[in-house]
Amino acid sequence: MMAIPRAGNSATEALPAPTPLQSLAFGSFWLFNVAYYSRVFELAFSSLHIPLILGMVALLGSVVGGGILRTLRTTIGMCMLALTALYAANVPFSSWRTGSLQVFTESWLKSGLAFLIAASVVVTLRHCRWAMYSIATGTALGAVLVSWKGTMVYGRLTMAWGTFGNSNEIAFSLLLGLPLLGLMFIDPHAGSFRKLLIGAAIIITLLVLVQTGSRGGLIGLAVVGFFAFRAVSLPGKIMMVLAVGVLIAVAGALLSGSLRDRYATIFSDDAATGDDLRSAEDARTLQLATSSSQARRALFLRSLKVTMEHPLLGCGIGQFGAYTAGLDYAAGMRADWMGTHNTYTQVSSEAGIPALIVFLVLIVSCFRSLGACYRRAARIQTTRAGDIANMAYALRTSLWAYAICAAFAHVAYDPTLPVMAGLTVGIVGIAQSELACAEREMAEKGAPSVAGTGARQAPLSAIGPAGRSRPATGV
Repeated sequence: MMAIPRAGNSATEALPAPTPLQSLAFGSFWLFNVAYYSRVFELAFSSLHIPLILGMVALLGSVVGGGILRTLRTTIGMCMLALTALYAANVPFSSWRTGSLQVFTESWLKSGLAFLIAASVVVTLRHCRWAMYSIATGTALGAVLVSWKGTMVYGRLTMAWGTFGNSNEIAFSLLLGLPLLGLMFIDPHAGSFRKLLIGAAIIITLLVLVQTGSRGGLIGLAVVGFFAFRAVSLPGKIMMVLAVGVLIAVAGALLSGSLRDRYATIFSDDAATGDDLRSAEDARTLQLATSSSQARRALFLRSLKVTMEHPLLGCGIGQFGAYTAGLDYAAGMRADWMGTHNTYTQVSSEAGIPALIVFLVLIVSCFRSLGACYRRAARIQTTRAGDIANMAYALRTSLWAYAICAAFAHVAYDPTLPVMAGLTVGIVGIAQSELACAEREMAEKGAPSVAGTGARQAPLSAIGPAGRSRPATGV
């Protein structure tokens, strides 16, 4: 099998080139990500089940390539196995067993397969980069699609069909892809025309995001902006401040008064008064926003109550709405059949506190692995180490966006987190081999380490600040 020499490393340390089947599997995974994050096949050709076919091809390549067992031996892989076992054990004790079984087989098992695929098909550093670019590409296409086909409902941008029919879902999806669009933008191999296209995609994504009226999305955007600001140099910080000022001015001109009032309710339900309203539609939008905030607080408290009543196995995965509706009917009250609107209390109330602990350990393990990988790569001044640092920092920022937005949506069984966890396993696993070779070369040449000199070294195109010296840990 041919080998691909690594930049700066000897040929004897070369990584094996992917086999044709591995390349086919990765290509299918790339197209699957573009389709999933753009939702393009919800608009057309949905009957062809193209994402399902792509997923099956990618899964076949994962099985034949033998990466699945290695994936399951990692800490993240064991968390996914434990979470799957807890969800499976939950089904027989669910308040509605048929419904929980459907959620387990049609949602969570597919998400688990997405995790295995994401971790197994990434076998080279180039695969790592393009896997993240596939999510960014899907995000950009999704933003263009919503901007083109979307409609305003009570001042909020939404779609008339599919999963993007929920404004919060649009904001959530776009926010996760923004750091990866930034990764594409700083790619040193990107030409001026490509950077222009990516820059335009970032602007469109930001404008669509703020037009959704998602308060959780706006908070998540602030977090992503913080990490981007923390990462860039002083000239970059100045440019960011100017860009944010322009964006606020443009958004202020484009956003309706009702949408600005909705965002004001982040700080207080009484942030907008009757004097601020411009029309009956504005009044109705503000009323909906205020009642939504109050309903979310009530749902949060109720999900905590259900958690305390069923601490071990919960009321059944996917069954919070059905379970609480049954209680309301029994009490002679009107039932709303609402989800928790909080992923963390969704897991605790539907699957129990042990499942929540594993869920949190999974997220923390991804953070720790990516952080350690970034810090290790940031000590080495090579192009490939810089690529690794950039990818680890960008994916970690997307994970922060997920962790924030998960507090405003119930997405516990969606493939979003499993795919990010799988990419973490793949990227960190490849990075350990790459960086170990680079560190040996530095030692052989007598190059001083950051830890030994106290100097701060950053990768050539790093988007994040070099942290304290710390060896990378296994995922």
